[in-house]
Amino acid sequence: MSKKTRFEETSNEVTRRVFLRNSTHFVVGGCAMALIGCGDSDDEDDGLSPSRPDNTTKTVEQQQPPQQQEPPQQQPPQDEQPPPEEVEEPLAEGAVKMTNALKQVGGNQKVRDRKVLNVLDTKATILLVRVDENTVAANTIVCTHRGCSVGYNKNQKRLDCPCHGSRFDLNGKVLRGPAGRPLTHFKATIQGDSVLLEKA
Repeated sequence: MSKKTRFEETSNEVTRRVFLRNSTHFVVGGCAMALIGCGDSDDEDDGLSPSRPDNTTKTVEQQQPPQQQEPPQQQPPQDEQPPPEEVEEPLAEGAVKMTNALKQVGGNQKVRDRKVLNVLDTKATILLVRVDENTVAANTIVCTHRGCSVGYNKNQKRLDCPCHGSRFDLNGKVLRGPAGRPLTHFKATIQGDSVLLEKA
């Protein structure tokens, strides 16, 4: 075998080795890259990577309308607090609240409250008449003749019985019969918007 042939064979052998070695490196490197790529793919599928946001959650959050928060209720400053409601004091025994009619001169009002009548020891309704700014007359309305109910005659300023014509003054005294006895009369004292009734 000539030197030239031997050199060519050696040269070919070296070239094949280099090729095989380089090919092996290339194949191994490619496999390694493929494995790394597969690992990344698995990480994306399992959804456990903390650095990647959950696209599904983000989509749901974007679809939900923003919740409206109620504005906080502001308490008025201490200086502007509304005053406490005034509580009406209870009326004294025998006292009655005046109606708007009785607050006017010439007005009248009937008292049927059992508590007040019990205090005054009577069962008959009492008629109150506003005589003037400072005076209220109080008498029972039962006529002493036959028990009819008397009424206030504003023009004559007296109490008239419609049944038989008996007449009484605002103190209950008989002005004309057939009634022979006066009406039951009570003392009446104006106290603000009420009238205190007492036995005369």
